[in-house]
Amino acid sequence: MVLSPPMAKKEAIQDYLIELKAIDRHIKELQQQVESLEEQGMELAYIRQSIDELAQAPAGEALLVPLSNGIFAKARLEDKDHLLVNVGANVVVKKTFSETKAMMEGQSAELQKMRKTLESSIHKLVARAMEIDQMMSAMGD
Repeated sequence: MVLSPPMAKKEAIQDYLIELKAIDRHIKELQQQVESLEEQGMELAYIRQSIDELAQAPAGEALLVPLSNGIFAKARLEDKDHLLVNVGANVVVKKTFSETKAMMEGQSAELQKMRKTLESSIHKLVARAMEIDQMMSAMGD
């Protein structure tokens, strides 16, 4: 069966609309991932700042340790030189403040790389959507 030109044009437009919807959905998903990475980045910045502040505190200093949002425990700083860091699989190791901060900076750099990759994907999808829009406009002429 051979489609008449108006029918083929209508089907092409429908295909383009379906692709545009899929692109829109994918862009929204990627934007949510970017937002999540931004939140994680802000959290890492806060942690690095806290490490700096803790490194300046004298041994024996009374501290408020956050357990959850708005919930704190009173504690005293016993080990001025090390932090205990969970490295995965329920394994905790002793690290210096500078080692811990360097680890956090590495995580932050990795987040930035992931963010750039996501943003690049978003730009490619936007470019494809613009191509489709132009092709649909040309079909309407």
